[in-house]
Amino acid sequence: MTAEHHHDHDHDHDHHGDTDDTLGTVAEVEALEGCKRRLKGTVPVAKVREELERNYRELAKSVSVPGFRPGRVPRQLLRARYGEDIESEVKEALVRTSLSEVIDEKDLQVCTSPSIDNVQFDPEADLTYEAVFEVRPEFDLPKYKGVEVAVDEAADADASDEEVNAELEQLRKRLGSVEPVSPQDATVDHYLTAEYRLYRDDVVVKSAEGISFQPSSNVLEHFFIEDLGEKFEAWKDHEKPLSIEVTVPPQYPDELLRGEKLRLELDVSSGYRRTMAELDDKLAEQAGAENLDALRDEIRSVVKGRKEREAERGVEEAVLDKLAEETDMEIPGGLIDAQLRRHQVEREQELLQQGMSPEEVQTTLTTENAERDDTEATAAIRMAAKKGFILEAIAEEEKIFATEADLEARLGQLSMHYGMPPAELRSVLDRQGRLQEWRQTLRHEKVRAWLRKKAKIPASEAKESRETETQEESQTS
Repeated sequence: MTAEHHHDHDHDHDHHGDTDDTLGTVAEVEALEGCKRRLKGTVPVAKVREELERNYRELAKSVSVPGFRPGRVPRQLLRARYGEDIESEVKEALVRTSLSEVIDEKDLQVCTSPSIDNVQFDPEADLTYEAVFEVRPEFDLPKYKGVEVAVDEAADADASDEEVNAELEQLRKRLGSVEPVSPQDATVDHYLTAEYRLYRDDVVVKSAEGISFQPSSNVLEHFFIEDLGEKFEAWKDHEKPLSIEVTVPPQYPDELLRGEKLRLELDVSSGYRRTMAELDDKLAEQAGAENLDALRDEIRSVVKGRKEREAERGVEEAVLDKLAEETDMEIPGGLIDAQLRRHQVEREQELLQQGMSPEEVQTTLTTENAERDDTEATAAIRMAAKKGFILEAIAEEEKIFATEADLEARLGQLSMHYGMPPAELRSVLDRQGRLQEWRQTLRHEKVRAWLRKKAKIPASEAKESRETETQEESQTS
């Protein structure tokens, strides 16, 4: 049983056929080292001319040139004025479309962004290009049904009073009152709204506004800034921005800035302080419970459910650990960044389900990223990627999918945490390019649950003893 079935054999030629709805690309895929592939594509000159002609026709309809009616501007004039831009757009569009068609036609399981090179474009010749990328590794799946794993029964314990009280304290914070504080009077424990600019020398390369942070956390959006609280306390002149030297972290959204040493200038526009709500029946009513005792019972049930889910995840991880141990696989080198983003999505979901606010989630993720050991993190990411490929292979083998209904349900849950309608949240995630990550996360969750239900969990001696005692008591009665 193999994890992947496609046709990217060494020097495999593919003639699509020159049809109206495809470019008829002639493609050759060469296997390089490991999971890396080089694709050489050739788009016939007839398709190049066809695309140029279409673009010039569209341009003629929209462009306004004195002395000529719309649509009647001579092609020679259009070519003289706009030819360079038109050809550049056509070249990019043809390469993009051609590569997409070849990937689909050959069923190449591409898992890293293709690097395009050696593009040869001439209006009167075939277009040729090369693309280098990595594909999902080929591997044999081990037996994955009925995997035998041991579990820690301590995870099944009921919620303790300490755990319930800790949840109540978090609830008191969230439902407490908020009072405005001026930036001049703000302390390191207040919550502030700010904007920042990143400078390379004296040039702004990035800016962000509406950023919420708490100086004592040492976290400003994606930046973990050592001694941010002390720097803020020493910042007396709020008329000028606070200037801090930073290194852009690996998880920063703008990939081109990652790892750079830049100057960050911070301006605080407003602040507020939180006063914790009183622990009484009024707090319970705000939380939707009848009284404080009922609220405690509800929290105890929530914590117990969370611990049960943690126990389930423990079984799932134990199964995946065994499968990964039995699987030989080469991990594509370019996957590290992508897998790191996947880990962030899964960790974000985990923290939100624990009841954290989006601001607390961001602070926690940034702190964890700053404190991790890069060598250990890379090893962990490679293992997570390996497990991800195993999950994908099982999903395909067992026909397990995440539906749009699954995605809508999860967006509904997330929308409550983020305080925005599901449709708006979907639009935000779509703009960020994260919807596909969430779809894959949901699919992996479903495969994990499927593996857990198929797993064999031997009863421990303590559990067998309890079951025996229960049976004897039942027979005696």
